[in-house]
Amino acid sequence: MSLLQVIGLQAEIDGKKVLKGIDIEVESGEVHALMGPNGAGKSSLANILLGHYRYQITAGQILLDGEDITYATTSEKAAKGLFLLQQEPPELPGVTVGDLLHAIKEKSLSYEDSFQGITDETKSYADYLGVNQALLTRGINVGASGGEKKRVESLQLAVLRPKFAILDELDSGLDVDALKKVATAVKGLVDGKDYQDLQSGADIAPDGPHRQIGVMIVTHYQRILEYLPADRVHILADGKIVASGDASLVGEIEKVGYKSWL
Repeated sequence: MSLLQVIGLQAEIDGKKVLKGIDIEVESGEVHALMGPNGAGKSSLANILLGHYRYQITAGQILLDGEDITYATTSEKAAKGLFLLQQEPPELPGVTVGDLLHAIKEKSLSYEDSFQGITDETKSYADYLGVNQALLTRGINVGASGGEKKRVESLQLAVLRPKFAILDELDSGLDVDALKKVATAVKGLVDGKDYQDLQSGADIAPDGPHRQIGVMIVTHYQRILEYLPADRVHILADGKIVASGDASLVGEIEKVGYKSWL
């Protein structure tokens, strides 16, 4: 069981305050949805958690399993088990998905995680997610559509299986079928499943054979939460969490918008 804690986090960019004291705790096997109007600080929080260089943390802490990683670099945070699926994934000419995954996993290969094992797992998840195999052999995201980029990023998430994933508008650019497939795959990671379990529809117990991940998802829409149900929902406004609750809070937002909390 792992724990990600955000405690009193404050931050700014170019002298402007974007976070004004954020407190969140996410455990393995949990999904937390971050919702709120544009400019509320949702994407800023996602970027700050992974150490984006443009943001300056001015107060608070980020703890991973009790270790203070507030000021760790992006690569250090990734190595410790954090993953960010960006709202607009960048293109990386000359670096294939396979190159990236092998480079990252090479540091922690086990008997089960052989070179061939990673390759086979990558291809299997690519098939499940509907990723064109051609995208695996060209530069990451080069020439890919918005939806294809989200599938490729989801593929990386599935193979790497970090401790915690921060998903910034995973649903952006995906059609209905792709959204269901990608969200179901992420739900599988939360539940401790792998691609074989997903394909077979197997029901894996919470203490199953694979590590469960924790998820924080930034979204504007209810649809993705139908396939990736949230254990907790947080409404952000003006850099602060103004309300938190269970999944029923999403229904309230759908009915009245955010006006009740602004």
